[in-house]
Amino acid sequence: MKISYKIAIPLILLPFLLIGSFSALIIFSLSESGAATDNGSKTGEISSPEQEQEQDDGEQDEDNASLHRDPSTDQTVENTEEDTDEEMAEDTEEDMKDDTDKAIKENEEETAKDISEKEVFIDDLLKGVNTLSTNPEDYNFSDMDDVSQRFNIPNLLFYVRDNTLFIGSETERGSLPTRDNYVELFDALNITDIVILDGIENLPGGFLRGGNVKNLYIGDTLTDIAPFAAINGSLEHIQFGEAVSSIGRYAFANNQLQGHLSIPVKVDVIEKRSFSFNHLDYVELSNVEKIEDDAFSSNNLIYVDIPDTTETIGKNAFLPKSFNNGEAVYITSVTFGEQLRIIEKEAFLNQRIQHLEFPESVEFLGDGAFRNAPVNTLIIPSKEVIIGHRVFTSNIKDLKISGRILATGFNTIQDQENYILVND
Repeated sequence: MKISYKIAIPLILLPFLLIGSFSALIIFSLSESGAATDNGSKTGEISSPEQEQEQDDGEQDEDNASLHRDPSTDQTVENTEEDTDEEMAEDTEEDMKDDTDKAIKENEEETAKDISEKEVFIDDLLKGVNTLSTNPEDYNFSDMDDVSQRFNIPNLLFYVRDNTLFIGSETERGSLPTRDNYVELFDALNITDIVILDGIENLPGGFLRGGNVKNLYIGDTLTDIAPFAAINGSLEHIQFGEAVSSIGRYAFANNQLQGHLSIPVKVDVIEKRSFSFNHLDYVELSNVEKIEDDAFSSNNLIYVDIPDTTETIGKNAFLPKSFNNGEAVYITSVTFGEQLRIIEKEAFLNQRIQHLEFPESVEFLGDGAFRNAPVNTLIIPSKEVIIGHRVFTSNIKDLKISGRILATGFNTIQDQENYILVND
């Protein structure tokens, strides 16, 4: 059988072509396997998406660590929760200090403002105070009407000019007797002002009980004002002489006294209801040692300054007028002198006092002494003070207690260490 060379040559070359192709395939396979091995040696074996995520997280941690490297020490700074807490605590402490400093500054500014307003208030009241001489040498009585016979009191002189009655003494010293018809005589003469001239030593009980007298000027020799001397009258203004040392109970109760009142320096006791039920705006207490019950209750007082001489403030001494007849006038500021020891029951009941700072001398605060007052600042430096039931009933924000408080009833003082509730 004869095969053509055109067919024989391809048949001869076919095995060589197959061997070559197979060799090339083996070489290509080995090459791909080597590449995969090299890549695995550089990046690690990654056989799943979870492993890829772990690798990414690891790289991110290294990046973060590099970002927190301290350039001065070339060490990684650990950003721990402890560091964060310390920073937050420092920030909080600084914020609290800033808030405290701000509150102190605001309080100082508010206090300065209150003092300024009070000074202006008192100055304005003093401008409206009428003063009149009580020295007989300053008057020409020959130009006045002599009405002494109408009063018929031995050794005393009575003169009238322009609805003003002048009362003097023929001797160096004289006394007004107790009588029932003074007011009748005053009204018959249309008297509105009375001047007690130097030389008269007393003001008797019932002297101005009722009547229409509005202004009373007391001379510098008068020492004693009897109980009920001018109760239930129409007095609007009193000028005390420097010698007055005694003002009896109910002496000027239920009048129309207003504006500024200055208590004589020799008066050491304001007796019971002496000035209650009036319209006083401010009282200068001078050297008073004791303020008795209801002494200034039901007035128009806004500021009260207790002098260093005062030791006791009686029950209902500064009860507001609103408590009695609905007129909304309240004390908003009170200062206490260095000798104050006792404040009796409901002395400042229903007032509008916000700041209270007591002296170290204070020993006792009676039941309800400051009940219903919106006290938010309370300072008690005493070593030990006894307080009654419901002395304080407001939400006290700023509380400073140096010693012990022995309470015989409920109060709104939140101090577990210094506040002690005891039995009566």
